[in-house]
Amino acid sequence: MGASENFDIVIIGGAIMGTSSAFHLREQGFAGTVAVIERDTGFSRSATALSAAGIRQQFSIAQNIELSRASLEFYKGFEARFGVSAGFQQHGYLLLSPPAGLEILKENHALQIAHGADIALEGPQELQHRHPWLAVHGIAAGTTGLSGEGWFDPWSVLGELRAQNRKNGVVS
Repeated sequence: MGASENFDIVIIGGAIMGTSSAFHLREQGFAGTVAVIERDTGFSRSATALSAAGIRQQFSIAQNIELSRASLEFYKGFEARFGVSAGFQQHGYLLLSPPAGLEILKENHALQIAHGADIALEGPQELQHRHPWLAVHGIAAGTTGLSGEGWFDPWSVLGELRAQNRKNGVVS
């Protein structure tokens, strides 16, 4: 890619977020020219390389829950769609609250359930039963993702989406 080239869209940052953005632009029918620019072409210091690649639905904002649920469907269907495993492992997140945060935890849980997330809200005894290693002193309640939360292999996803982008004419 030369400095004098022109593109309709230039995405700065070519790790998983930038690469995924370009992929989804094409998938949604954008036919213009797209370039993805990444200064760390080996991705060794990118957020993709440094992250745990987690997916959770336990948010306090409806839009974040909806985005996460859409991402979840994408990763669950990744292997069937591309023939490459995303390595998605469903192991729920555990969020804990002291007494002072209990009402906020309950409000967030109600929002999560209203948006289709599979989250359990439990008191200390139930938490200790589900998580026997957990010391529950000072914990008023906690939420555990029962499904749809976990992590994936970001390198496999990044590699496959970059390959798809090349097939679709995205310059990187």
